[in-house]
Amino acid sequence: MLIFFDLDSTLCALEWCDWLATRQWVGKHVAQLTKETMDGTRSFDEVFISKTQLISPSREDLKDLGEEYIRYLTPWITEYIQELQKAGHTVGILSQWYRAAAGIVATHLGIYERDVHALIFDHAPDGAYIWFPEQALKYENGKVVTLREIKKRFPEEKVVFIGDSLGDMLAGQQADLFIGCWFHVVRERVQKEVKYFVTSIEELKNILS
Repeated sequence: MLIFFDLDSTLCALEWCDWLATRQWVGKHVAQLTKETMDGTRSFDEVFISKTQLISPSREDLKDLGEEYIRYLTPWITEYIQELQKAGHTVGILSQWYRAAAGIVATHLGIYERDVHALIFDHAPDGAYIWFPEQALKYENGKVVTLREIKKRFPEEKVVFIGDSLGDMLAGQQADLFIGCWFHVVRERVQKEVKYFVTSIEELKNILS
């Protein structure tokens, strides 16, 4: 099996946007943009670009975010990923956020860089944020497109996606199996609408076995 975990509120009890926005002193502005998305007055794609421009994460910011992720890892996840790998499964990360930070988490968990799918940014030689180039995960349906491509590349493999959000649930329709999780935050709609929903490692093990 190819087993992909979402990052924020799944592998880690952390939401990148809140953490970085507070660090960059733009928390109120970012919260307003999030509200506009929820209200339907602005699109996800437009707001996502605006949020990223406001935060403008440098290489150093992303390094610090990666280290913060590790401090907030789901307690049992390291051992369980090792267990899955020993059983012959490929474990990866699928996140609509920052590859530089996700890569730090992947290294800590023993996940190969090739199995990390996340956003790549352009930085200046001094590490300052410039922009992020065109890529599927830049858009609201990015996880959908990415999982579809993974299925095409590995047609003989069963693909599993584990995540917490509504976006994860919709993207999970491209996988052979989507498992909604409640490790750190409750998403009531996800819990009601998915076939498989877990709150503990024991429940997750039962489904994947």
